[in-house]
Amino acid sequence: MNNTATGKNQKTTSRSDKILAAARSLFFQNGYRGSSMQMIASQAGYSKRTVYLDYLNKDELFMTLCAEGGQLLLSQLQEIPLHEIQVQKGFEQTVAILMNFSRRHNEYFRMIFSEA
Repeated sequence: MNNTATGKNQKTTSRSDKILAAARSLFFQNGYRGSSMQMIASQAGYSKRTVYLDYLNKDELFMTLCAEGGQLLLSQLQEIPLHEIQVQKGFEQTVAILMNFSRRHNEYFRMIFSEA
């Protein structure tokens, strides 16, 4: 019984990951407005109804991906030793990290700062 539950959980996680990967690809390529739940479902290989088993709506998918990008940015910002440096130096390092993030993760940057 435990194996069945574990198998189902792994299947759900796999489905959820496929849906999220499809949404990521479409949002990066077409933006929020240019992507639909039907497009996401088709790219993931599921029906639209199946997508709704894991995600409430397109907004939830979008915000999940914004949070994913935000976590990438936050992990870099947390490396700034703010308690050890002056405000100006902290600001300069923050701007440098934002600039670097916008180049290395431009899709997330656009999603977070333009579309969200």
